[in-house]
Amino acid sequence: MKKSKLLFNHFPKKQLKISSVFLKRWIFDVLSKEGYSLSCIVYNFTDDEHLLQINRQFLNHHDYTDIITFDYSSNRAIEGEIFISTERVIDNARNNAVSVEEEFLRVIIHGILHLCGYRDKTKKEQSIIRQKENEYIQYFFNHINPKSMKKKKSDSKKTFSYRPESLMMSYGYQPELSVGAIKCPIYQTSTFVFQTAEEGKAFFELAYGQREKKPKEEVGLIYSRLNNPDIEILEDRLTLWDEAEAAAVFESGMAAISTVFFELLQPGDVFLYSAPLYGGTEHFINHVLNKFNIRGFQFNHHHKEKDIIQIIQQQNLKDKLKLIYIETPSNPSNTLIDIEMCRKIADYFSTKNNKIVVAVDNTYLGPLWQHPVKHGADLVVYSATKYIGGHSDLIAGACVGRSDLIKRIKTLRSFLGNMAGPWTGWLLLRSLETLKVRMEQQAQNAIKIAQYLNTHPKIEKVLYLGLLDKKDPQYKIYKKQSHSPGAMLSFYIKGNEKAAFKFLNNLKLIHLAVSLGSTESLAEHPATMTHASVPYEEKILYGITDNMIRLSVGIENVDDLIEDIKEALEKI
Repeated sequence: MKKSKLLFNHFPKKQLKISSVFLKRWIFDVLSKEGYSLSCIVYNFTDDEHLLQINRQFLNHHDYTDIITFDYSSNRAIEGEIFISTERVIDNARNNAVSVEEEFLRVIIHGILHLCGYRDKTKKEQSIIRQKENEYIQYFFNHINPKSMKKKKSDSKKTFSYRPESLMMSYGYQPELSVGAIKCPIYQTSTFVFQTAEEGKAFFELAYGQREKKPKEEVGLIYSRLNNPDIEILEDRLTLWDEAEAAAVFESGMAAISTVFFELLQPGDVFLYSAPLYGGTEHFINHVLNKFNIRGFQFNHHHKEKDIIQIIQQQNLKDKLKLIYIETPSNPSNTLIDIEMCRKIADYFSTKNNKIVVAVDNTYLGPLWQHPVKHGADLVVYSATKYIGGHSDLIAGACVGRSDLIKRIKTLRSFLGNMAGPWTGWLLLRSLETLKVRMEQQAQNAIKIAQYLNTHPKIEKVLYLGLLDKKDPQYKIYKKQSHSPGAMLSFYIKGNEKAAFKFLNNLKLIHLAVSLGSTESLAEHPATMTHASVPYEEKILYGITDNMIRLSVGIENVDDLIEDIKEALEKI
C-alpha cells in the first residue's frame, strides 16, 4: 500500500509559529471532512519572484500571486504541489488587518480546497471557498491547536480545557453586559434597535450573506426569528457536548428533522434511512417527502456495509444519493447502527460535486452518552424536549454539526419560521446546567430496573443496551460508540395488548405518557401510541408488538420505581 505523504519545503518557522505537526493533523482532518484521502501533497514556501516565474512559465500569467496549485489527483486520492509566496502572505495579513498566522492558515487551506475541486473564478465560487476557509480556520483554533488562539477581552467563551458540565453555567455569556446578572436574562423581544441606519444595513448584509464578515466584526441582532441572545448562547453551549462546530435550535424535534431533510434534499433525490425510526420521522419520510418526489430506502441493524451499498447500486441510484439518516439506538427497540460504517458508505458514494451527508438522531442516548460527530457524522439532531430539556415543560429541537451545513439549515429555518423563542431558549439554558447529574441518575436507575425485569416471570424479554450479550454483534457497536446503556428500555409482557394495558393502567408512580428523558419516569404502548402510524408489517418486523412496553426511567428513588412495577405486574 502506498504511504501518504505531506511535505513542507522551506517551512517559514520565523513567520509561522505553529508546529508542522498541528498543520499536518489539520490538513488530514480537512481532507477527511471533504471526503478525500491523502496520496501526496508537497508545500513549497518561496518568494514573490520565484512564484511569478512559475506563473509565467506554466500558466502563461504575468501577475504576482500568493499561491499556485498543481493538481495531480486521481479519483478520491489527493495528490498535488502547492507553491506559496511567504512575502505575499505577510503583506496580505497586514492589508487585511489579520494576524500572519491566520493568513498563512488561510492560504494553506485554500490550496487544499483547490485540490478538492473548489474554484474561485466567479463571485459565487469565491464566496463559497471563503466560507470554507473560515470554517476550517475556526476548526484549527478550536480543535487542533486551541492554545494558539489569542484570547480577546470581548471573548466570553472559555477554552476547551474545562468539561462541558462546568461550562454550562457560563459559556458564551458576559454578566457585565447584563447589569451583572449571574444568569442570562430572558430577552423577550421581537425586534432589536439599530444605533444608526448604517449599522442596520451592515447587520442585514451579513444576515443575508451579501458579504463576508470584516475582521473583528460581529453578527448584529436584528429580529428574534433570525437571532436572539438566549438562542445564540444556547447554541454555543450545545456544541460543547458533541464537540460540534455549530448548532441550530428549533421549536420542536420534528422541526429540526424536517428542516434538515428539506435543506439537504431536492425533488428527484434519494436517501438511505435506518429502521425502525421514531414514528413521527417515519410518517414524515413516507407520507410527506414522497409528495416532493424524494424517496427514502430503508436498511436496518442486520444489514452490513456491502448490503447497504448494494441497495443503491442495484437500482443505479448512486448519483441521486444525498443523505444517510440514522437513529441509533432505535426507538423503541434499542437496536444500534454503526455510525462509522455509515460514514464509509457516504464516502464510498461521494464525489467532488456530491458530498453525501451523514445525519444521526441522537435523542435516545442524548448529548452525554453518545457523540456521533466523533464517529463521522456531519449532523446530529435532537428532540431537545427530551434529555436536554429534561423537565417535561417545553417543546424544542436542535441540530449540531458542521458549520457550513448548519449555516444553510439556519437560513432555511429563518424562512420556515420554526426557530425556538427566547423563553424556550432560557428554559433550555437552565436545563443544561443539570444535564449530566440528571442523566447519570437516570442511567443508574435504568440499569437496576432492567436487571429486575430481566428475571421477572411475567416478562418475556427486555431490550436494553446494558443487557447485550458480549457475543452479540451489537455489543461491539455499543462499546465503540456509546458511553452508557442509557435510561430507555423496552420489554415484552407475557400476554397481549390487554395484558399490556392492564400493566400500564395499574402504574401509580410511573406516569402513562409519551415522551422520554424527563425527570419523571414515563411508560407507554408503542404499537398504539408513538408508533401507531408505522405500517403493520414493519411493526412485526421490528418487534413493535401488542405486548411491548416502552419505559423512560426518571430520577425517582429506584426502589420505589421497582415496587411500582412489581405491583402493576401483579395485577396481570
